[in-house]
This record gives sequence, C-alpha cells and structure tokens, in this order.
Amino acid sequence: MATFVAYGLTDPAGGFAPVTASDELGGSLGSDLFVRAATIARANAGAALLYGDANTTTITIGGGAAQTSVTIGKAGQAINLLGASVVIASAVTLSNTGISSTGVLTVSSTGVLSLDSTTNAIQTDATSITADAGLSIVTTTTGGLSLDSGTTGAINLGTGASAKTVTIGNAISSTSIDINAGTGGALIDSTGTVSVDAAAASNFTVTGSGASLTLEATGGSTQQVIIQSAGTGPNAIRINASAGGIDWDAAAGFTLDGGSSSSLRVTSASADLVISASGGGAGQMVTISSAGPDADALTLTASAGGLLIDAAGAIEINSSAGTLNLGNDAVAQAVNVGTGAAARNITVGNVTGATALVYNAGTGGHAFTGPMGFFGHVVVSQQTNIVSLTDNSGGAANDTIASITNAANAGSADVGPTADAIADLAAKVNGILTILSNVGLMA
Repeated sequence: MATFVAYGLTDPAGGFAPVTASDELGGSLGSDLFVRAATIARANAGAALLYGDANTTTITIGGGAAQTSVTIGKAGQAINLLGASVVIASAVTLSNTGISSTGVLTVSSTGVLSLDSTTNAIQTDATSITADAGLSIVTTTTGGLSLDSGTTGAINLGTGASAKTVTIGNAISSTSIDINAGTGGALIDSTGTVSVDAAAASNFTVTGSGASLTLEATGGSTQQVIIQSAGTGPNAIRINASAGGIDWDAAAGFTLDGGSSSSLRVTSASADLVISASGGGAGQMVTISSAGPDADALTLTASAGGLLIDAAGAIEINSSAGTLNLGNDAVAQAVNVGTGAAARNITVGNVTGATALVYNAGTGGHAFTGPMGFFGHVVVSQQTNIVSLTDNSGGAANDTIASITNAANAGSADVGPTADAIADLAAKVNGILTILSNVGLMA
C-alpha cells in the first residue's frame, strides 16, 4: 500500500489537534490511513493537500458502507480536479479531453448552467440532450452557433411525440433566416394551417428550366384557392406570362367582375380573340349585355376592317324602345340586303295597322329588277318623269311590261311594247296614272 500524507488535518469534533503546515499525517508503506469526520484545511496561505506518494495510489473519499455526504470546497471557491482522468461512480469520466459516460449523464443546476470554451468550440457525442425545464443554447458574443451532424445523419428539431411550439429566429432589427436545400428539396407539412407573412416585397420563385410551380387545394368539397390584394392600383393583382400563354380551365363556371372600366384585349399583330361556347348543348348561349342607358351602351367596332355575323339559324336585331337603324351614318357606302346569289324571299315591313313603308332616293332614283307586286297604299311623288318602265328581258314583242288592277272596280290597264303600242306609250302611262289616282293609289 502507499503512504498517504495530509497537510492541515483537523477534526471538527475536537478529536484531533490541528497540525502545522509542515506536519504530515500518514501511514507506513503498505498500510491504510482512515480519517473519519474530518476537515482537511490549512490555516495559513497555501493549499491543503491530500495525495499519495510516488507509488500507484488510490484515494477514496466517502467510501464507507454507511451513507456519506462529501463536501468539496464552498461557495465562491474554485475546485480543480487534476489528472489524466477522474472517474465518478464508474460510469462518468472527467478528463482534460471531455466528459464521457457509459450510462446517463445528468448535469443540473438551480441557477444558470454554463458550458464555456476558450477555443470557441463545445462538442458533444451524446445522442440526446434532455432538459426537464427549458433548454437554451445562446452565444453571448458575435460568434455564431452551429448545429450539425457532421456526416449524413439527420438533424431533428422538436420531433418528439408531444405537442410543442418550435420557434426559429426573431423579428428584431435585421435578423434573417436562410434555409437552403440541395436536390433533396425542402418539405413543409402541416395537419393544420401554414402561414407565411412578410412586411416587405417578397417572391416565391422556381428558377429551374422546365420546372413548374403548383399552388393547389386538393382536398375537394367547397375549398378555395384565394389570391387577394389590398393594392389600390390598376395592377393590384398581376398575372404575367412573359414568354408563353395562359390556359384558364374550370370544370364549372367562372366569373370575372370589375368594379370600374375593364378591358379584355389582344395586342399582338395578327392575333385573334375568340369568345365562344363550344359545348353544343341545348340552351347554350354567348350573352353580351349592357345595362347602360346611352345610345352606345353596347358598341361593336371594327376600326380597320369589317364586321361579319354568320348564323346557322335565324338572326334577329330588335329594339324595344328606340329606332332600329341600318346604314344611318353619313357614309357614302352601299347598303345591301339579301344580295347573295341564292333564291330567297326578302320581306320588308308588314301589313299590321298603320305600318308604313317609305322608299327614299336622291337623284339616283329607284331601280327594281324582276317581277314585283305592291300591296296596300302606294304613293308616288315626283314632278317629272313620274314612271319609267323598261323591258330589258329580251322577251316577245307583245309581253306585258306592267299590269295595274283595281279589284274593287274591275278596272285594269296593261302596258306592253307591242309594235302598235310603242307610239302611244306615253298616253298609256298617263292613263295608268289616272287610274292610280282614281283608286286612291296616287296622290
């Protein structure tokens, strides 16, 4: 056994007298020294030492069979444990290279527990660090704080199976948070809500070529995807496809509402704008309407070309409270009605009540081609050359040009270009006009 030496050994119960600084209390070589209920101290300046000699030494403090309280040092003092290593209860080792444990290592404090390193590095090989109350890791200077697995191991924050709030960062001054991910991507899942708020201009951008960005609500039912802006400018919400188009599909209907003047335009040269209902079902309509009270409440304008209206069925143009005008602008262009080369009936006007049909012509006059029938009251007003009848059909000499009949009075007159009648054609026409006047067909 080794020789043990104690400087300044005192017995708080008075069983031993204090020894001087140069005194030694020890056992012989190969023997044990037992000190019970003692205080190892030194009255004057210097250190109170408990050590073994040069031989291999084991020093046991509080190793008896009874429950023992061992106090080393006091408040305000520093305790230095020197040596290659200090083993505590065979499971925890304190050494100059770190603290290790083969079991559970518990470090507790009723105040502040600080881990400090003058080399700016604190390292732990533990698989978990647990705190019964709060656990805070803070750098008190401008140095950084890094949490890293060092290899391909995962880094988990707040993954325990209990409800908790996980907070990263703060909103003080210029604090920033940078989240980076490689080709593995970044995944954010929530069984509740997700809120991303910013007080300045922000963006959510996909920069990879051929990569898509999807904003989708997939749960079904009555859920919505809402894009909303409180901006007051005309472009408060802007959807811009800088190099391609926009494809807008809806399984049900969609509504575009504007609270002020709005436009739907195509600005590129030779580009078309199509508004159609292509389903083909019964009752399908394209409705363009206006509740404006002005004369131009609904305007269709082709500033450089024409306007083409085609329909497989009937076309109706009606006005319930105003005049229906066709070609009423002061523009020297023809107005054609029913001029297509197809056999059809062209009806103008009706015989209801006081309906009137007025034909007006300037110096160009009226030209009627083909067989004609006039029904009703016809008024011919002209100062000279009242009626000019010409047969350009190339028919027989005795063909009738005009036939005027008064069914009530059984009076009639025929005009034809026979060889015998050409000389008195003018008299015949005057006779016709007289008949027209007598039956009230000419003013």
